[in-house]
Amino acid sequence: MLTGDNAGHRRPILSDTGGTVTAMWAFPFEVSAGDTYTIYPGCDKKFSTCQNVYNNATNFRGFLGVPKVQETIM
Repeated sequence: MLTGDNAGHRRPILSDTGGTVTAMWAFPFEVSAGDTYTIYPGCDKKFSTCQNVYNNATNFRGFLGVPKVQETIM
């Protein structure tokens, strides 16, 4: 948040429908009409996003060789 009682507070975004932004948890004060904010793209923890969107593959800290649960053979 840039202005208002919540200026300086940050929250992860849970959803954005184009008209309504829902924060993962509440701000300490009510967000009022006219308050301004900036939304930044976040990290989905995927190597492809790190490489293709942020051009930052060298700093990726995930584990490429670990299969997802649905990819394991039971």
